[in-house]
Amino acid sequence: MIELRAAGLTATLVCAMAVQAHAQDPCAPDVAQLCKDVKPGGGRIVRCLKDNEAKLSNACRAKLAEDDQKSRVYIAEFVDACHTDQERLCTGVQPGGGRLVRCLKQHDYELGPRCSAELQRVADAEEQLETVKRQCQPDLQRLCPGAERQAGSLIGCLKDHEAELSPACRSTNPELAMESGSIVQTVEEMTSQARIADTVEILQGLSSVAFSRNDITFSYDYFQSVTGLPANANSLTFNPLLVFGSSNEFAVQLRVPVAALFPTQAGHATVSGVADVNTAFGWAFYAHGGIRQYLAVALQWNSASEPLVGAPWVVAPIYAIAIGLNRWISLTTELTYNKSFGNLGNYPGVSLLVLRPIVVVTLPSQLFVAVDTKLGWDFIKEIFVPLMRFQAGKLIGRERNVSIAAWYQLSLNTVGKQDSFQWGVGTSLSYFFDW
Repeated sequence: MIELRAAGLTATLVCAMAVQAHAQDPCAPDVAQLCKDVKPGGGRIVRCLKDNEAKLSNACRAKLAEDDQKSRVYIAEFVDACHTDQERLCTGVQPGGGRLVRCLKQHDYELGPRCSAELQRVADAEEQLETVKRQCQPDLQRLCPGAERQAGSLIGCLKDHEAELSPACRSTNPELAMESGSIVQTVEEMTSQARIADTVEILQGLSSVAFSRNDITFSYDYFQSVTGLPANANSLTFNPLLVFGSSNEFAVQLRVPVAALFPTQAGHATVSGVADVNTAFGWAFYAHGGIRQYLAVALQWNSASEPLVGAPWVVAPIYAIAIGLNRWISLTTELTYNKSFGNLGNYPGVSLLVLRPIVVVTLPSQLFVAVDTKLGWDFIKEIFVPLMRFQAGKLIGRERNVSIAAWYQLSLNTVGKQDSFQWGVGTSLSYFFDW
């Protein structure tokens, strides 16, 4: 469930941190122009370049994207291999500052083979890095007195002064040590941002525009109407949801529900068929640390073959902000305005404003719970329609990238029950994947 496409992890990119002065680095001119007053080290150069992304050269932008991808791949491999052991042996350890790795090392004989192999990979990188530091200590004191004691800063400085290195230091090949430095510092600086990003996948299962990866979700929903009200009917819906995106920045969502309605009044026949198709185009326009913001526009197509399972044409602009409050909890808030247009036929018009706060709690053993509240104001009927959904689920496995969830939803006032439904239950199965 660790989704590592979040831009907040770019501060761990050691290769990108070395852009401070290297003549061959495509970002060197950008650093000199945009970040000349920024002290190198700790990811500050990278953050400066990211803050000025619109002004970067194409070559520098491509370099940062390449470094970002390398870091994501490594962190994904490490977390995928060690997450189970972390949850079992190091639950109370806050990631960051090398604490997680030290805890796992203390339980070396209890680790699974995959996590043990990843820790050996880190140990080999640390050993290679220590060899470079030992052989190049005089050069570091002579050429890099102001460099921070971090792997990326030290190796980057040596690379910048390659022509001035002593034979002993040059024999260690600092350029090859860049990868080791990247591994060491990436693991040491791994923070709870990775855990915060877990919740974004859960939000997709809640049909939020806060997308994270490509996704195929199948859900079965059953809604119980308020008996005696002719406008309501019991309904059973099969909802396939597909999300396809590019670089976790843009995504297209498609939902094609298949519904069956069982009227509450005698004499009315059961109605079934394909309900209205819902599409949405989303843009993740901001991601920094534990905060992400999204814009989307959704369109509900008047495509149902049966009026009872259909609705009018509706367009819905959406804004969402997702905030990682800490390593366990995230809060996402969506604001949506649904407006009908075109030929409504026998359908009533729609003018509905919905505020949707969603709280997601990530638990040990890859469990999660979510509270999804929809506070709607109908401008046509001038009524308040509040709904609340409780969802719990489990990620079946990171290698399979599958999660399964169950939910219960209810209307919170009498007016809402009359206008929508009394309660609903359902299950969903989601598969997340990358191209």
